[in-house]
Amino acid sequence: MSGKTLVYYAYDEAPAIAAAHAVTNQNIREILAPPPTNSDTLSLYSSSLSSSGSTRKIGPSVYLAWPYRQIWPAPDGRFAVTLWPAIDAPSEWADYRVRDYAQFSFSPERRRSDPTSKDLSFRHRYVLIDLRTGVLRPLIDAPTGFFSNNGTPRKVFWSTDSKSVIVSNTYLSLIGVRPEERVLRTRYPATVEVNIETQSLNLVLRESGLSDEDALQNKRMAFRIDDLSFDGARLTALRTSRNPQSDALEQHSDRYQKTGDTWRLLDTRLAKKGPAAPFLKSGLNERPKIFEITSMGPEVIFDPNPQAERYSFGRVEAIEWTDPAYQVRWKGSVTYPPGHKLGQKHPLIVQTHGFNPTEFLTDGPDGSSSAMAAQPLANAGFVVLQVEDNSQAMSDRANEVDRFVEGYRAGIAHLVQRGLVDEANIGIIGWSRTGLYTAMLIAKYPKLMKAATIADSVQPGYLTTNLLLLGQGPDVYGDIAGLSVTRPGSPLQDYVADPFYNLAKTETAVRLEADTGDNGRPDALPMWETFAVLKRAGRKVDFVVFPDGSHSQMMPRERLESQGGNVDWFSYWLMGKRSKSIATTTDYARWDALGSRQ
Repeated sequence: MSGKTLVYYAYDEAPAIAAAHAVTNQNIREILAPPPTNSDTLSLYSSSLSSSGSTRKIGPSVYLAWPYRQIWPAPDGRFAVTLWPAIDAPSEWADYRVRDYAQFSFSPERRRSDPTSKDLSFRHRYVLIDLRTGVLRPLIDAPTGFFSNNGTPRKVFWSTDSKSVIVSNTYLSLIGVRPEERVLRTRYPATVEVNIETQSLNLVLRESGLSDEDALQNKRMAFRIDDLSFDGARLTALRTSRNPQSDALEQHSDRYQKTGDTWRLLDTRLAKKGPAAPFLKSGLNERPKIFEITSMGPEVIFDPNPQAERYSFGRVEAIEWTDPAYQVRWKGSVTYPPGHKLGQKHPLIVQTHGFNPTEFLTDGPDGSSSAMAAQPLANAGFVVLQVEDNSQAMSDRANEVDRFVEGYRAGIAHLVQRGLVDEANIGIIGWSRTGLYTAMLIAKYPKLMKAATIADSVQPGYLTTNLLLLGQGPDVYGDIAGLSVTRPGSPLQDYVADPFYNLAKTETAVRLEADTGDNGRPDALPMWETFAVLKRAGRKVDFVVFPDGSHSQMMPRERLESQGGNVDWFSYWLMGKRSKSIATTTDYARWDALGSRQ
């Protein structure tokens, strides 16, 4: 609300339910399980609070996720700033070096002119609303800094005279700037002041950012902005950075003030007087704890999970290897079974989808919990290889899948060569995107893996490319279509020759997991063809569906069934062991029947 004008978002009226409707761009999942009838598009309105009470719709309907439905009105009520889908993104936006570029860039195939497209759910820019005319225009000719993952909060501050506005976490235009400045703008978002009349920009501060190239060089985010405030004259940024001497995280209060047309850092000081602020510290073999710096050095002031001392944890070691096929350098970790002795060989489980060298790995990378259970698997007697999401492998879209396949295979060969694992007893867990790589791995090398799990993943066959991808944009299943060997619309004989269908020859026992809890739709469908190919070929395949589950299992019973079920699954196929932890008599009877098929 500003002055006598109320500005707000409201859902569009839901369409009436028709007795019949024509299929346009829906995919088969939406036909079998239609989305809720309530509308999920929004419109922006302004209402006069004067006696006339007139209401006006501003701009077209949009799809805007709920965290981004923010409106910041000017003090004088003439203008307001909001976030808006970045329709028809200019071609130069492809140059912004966002994280996970292959999936989240602003490359040409991600251009959309429809503001209701869900492909634009997180592709926004700041726009200015003229509340007198109802006209919207871009405030800055650049996207927000959302995909930089720098953590800067979205803040907008108007000057008291409403002639300028400060916005945070936005990239800046790449047009008409010096080459060195352009490089900085492609990598780092900024907090900037915009003159409403002239549309000129004054840089307040350059924010931090981390591109795929930075990640390849093991760079860390230089700092994080936790909060921003403005008192009408000075802007204050609470900044967290790492003390180079103690490696502890410290929070500073940086004050910026405008002199003429230039913003300058006025002063900086520790946000907390006295000792350095407490900080979280963890590592491959160090459980997360809160420390503070004392005269005697770092001391623990809070252990969030002291009961963990009662449990045994396998030692973790960071490793690197190179795959000979593509010469890509890979990173990951090895978790040893507790009590491992030099010269011992163990069965191996490969876990995928990420590696964090500062994380105490208990389940899956960065807390993911579907199927992966690193420490429980190590305690069951397995060596666990955790593999990174390699940016270099992802950068080659045409060969992305095969690069990951060869990276996983090279990592296995590396551990076999070191004498750590029994090459006759190897398993792998793929989840989400890496489930695609896992399917192709066991199709290309049908005797390499004794057992595998593919959890909640889109698969690359005919069903996905011709049915499930219909009506979907590149950020959802279209992204997977680009990775498939056979493209949508290819003749049937091309699909028959696709390596995916070599799954029919695999000797790997395959556990499939799918959920429907995230959206109430049949998410087993993207994996159904994998199941059908294996089932019809008489292969060893088990399909577990979680009606109330989620993509990364959250609820205790689903986590126990998924993670514990996988410990039992791999123990059964790689060790010949039967436990009484999760697997039931029915499970073992079903698995026994699978084994007798071969």
